[in-house]
Amino acid sequence: MDILGRKKEGRIDDKTSLKKQMKNILKNKGTGIAQELGSWTYNNNEVKIYGWEDGKAGKENKHEIPPPYDTNLYFGDLLVVHSSRNNLINFTKKNYDEFFEEMYGGFEDIGSTDSESEDSESEDSESEDSESEDSDSY
Repeated sequence: MDILGRKKEGRIDDKTSLKKQMKNILKNKGTGIAQELGSWTYNNNEVKIYGWEDGKAGKENKHEIPPPYDTNLYFGDLLVVHSSRNNLINFTKKNYDEFFEEMYGGFEDIGSTDSESEDSESEDSESEDSESEDSDSY
């Protein structure tokens, strides 16, 4: 895929390849050549992540990428590209967070679910205690 490259002097280079842009954007690198690490369909568009599968100890990327690529270890910075029919689409951090959540099937607020469950169990046990006290008094 070709993308537009905006040069610092203001001119636009429409012959800049994605690989060339990656060299300019990604400062923390793995070993070898960056490659496509994963591809997903999201909102009828495509999301691809590029980076390295090899690298030096201590240079591991701590961010998980969505399944089915979530069990692999990646190195250096990762580049996320959102496109439609090979045209780049703006992809903000908020967009990425929504994409990430959807690819994992959504997340529940575990803390509130546990406390609601505990409250319900607590009420049930209090009710049983008062019933057993009433039956003992007869």
